[in-house]
Amino acid sequence: MLDKIKTALRITHNKLDSEIQDVIDAAVTSLDMHGINASGHESDPLIVNAVKLYARWQMNYMDKADQFERAWKAAVIMLSLCGEYND
Repeated sequence: MLDKIKTALRITHNKLDSEIQDVIDAAVTSLDMHGINASGHESDPLIVNAVKLYARWQMNYMDKADQFERAWKAAVIMLSLCGEYND
């Protein structure tokens, strides 16, 4: 998933890989804490999109952190309401 998130952030170098991986791990953990089983769905487009939103929020992508935070929260609500992703 690292490459997908780097592409979403428009990052082509490897200097921030460790930090980006930490953000990915935090996003997956946060999803799990919200009762969304993200661990088994790393290739699922909805999970990947949620992680992209989280990363863009945390990295203040294009100076629009507030916008991405709202989108992240909406994605969490949507996923938590869908029985397929619940524990």
